Amino acid sequence: MGKCKLADIAGKIADLNSLKVISFKGAGAFKETFLADSGLYGQVALKIMHPHNCSLARTDREIKAMKMCNSKYIGKLIDHGQETIAGTTYLYSMEEYFNGGTLSEKIQTKPLEMTEAKRIGKCLALAIEHMWKFSLVHRDIKPDNIMFRKANNEPAFVDFGLVRNISKSSLTKDWIPQGPCTPLYAAPEQLNNEKHLIDWRTDQFGLAITICFCLTGKHPFQQKGMSIAEAVSSVGNHETCSQDFIDFTDKHDLKFMQKMLEPWPVRRHSKIITFSDLFESGG
Repeated sequence: MGKCKLADIAGKIADLNSLKVISFKGAGAFKETFLADSGLYGQVALKIMHPHNCSLARTDREIKAMKMCNSKYIGKLIDHGQETIAGTTYLYSMEEYFNGGTLSEKIQTKPLEMTEAKRIGKCLALAIEHMWKFSLVHRDIKPDNIMFRKANNEPAFVDFGLVRNISKSSLTKDWIPQGPCTPLYAAPEQLNNEKHLIDWRTDQFGLAITICFCLTGKHPFQQKGMSIAEAVSSVGNHETCSQDFIDFTDKHDLKFMQKMLEPWPVRRHSKIITFSDLFESGG
């Protein structure tokens, strides 16, 4: 099954839920994922939380957030629960399995074509609009967390482990210098733990960085001669995106992405109801 610590636990949970584990798919800091056959629902992603690494409060919010959402551009939660095995309680979820791979895999060999990048951007912008109806901010938009259905090549957000419901109290301590995020794709308010600034425009920023990587293979804040780490630092310092990115977006009718990447949220696109239209109209 590959390098996994929870394979035996996954097998036991599968048996208890009339599933058959097929293969190990991957591991993160807080969970491991297995492909399983459910019979009733077909193939599913069985996710087992590490009992000592995961936050119960954050896992609870992840489950509640996924239950709220009903968009084809967001991975679906099928079932969830917990099982106590050999004295240890394990949380698990069964989620929609995406057989078309990740966006990371799609861009491994070459950048996306412009029309495809705009199509994906449009779909994911619709997902952001949908999440915001419930005050949800994904906070971890990146190519690894965007997967595809092979049948129709539809993209969808997965992994709500860092989701924030801004109508609820924050789980992140105020004194922590950096908020929960993947720094390479994070907005300044995440990098600086400026929680009061986080809303759907934070996901807007992450989506723009993701689309930029898909089209150019570069971080939009990476000036000539600058390392990736320096680019991330420039985001945290509220600097502006690179001249290369500005020139690229000006040339390809993507100028609206410059506004998506404004350092301060108040200067980004403010109308959620028309946000997804930008990927068709060019803003």
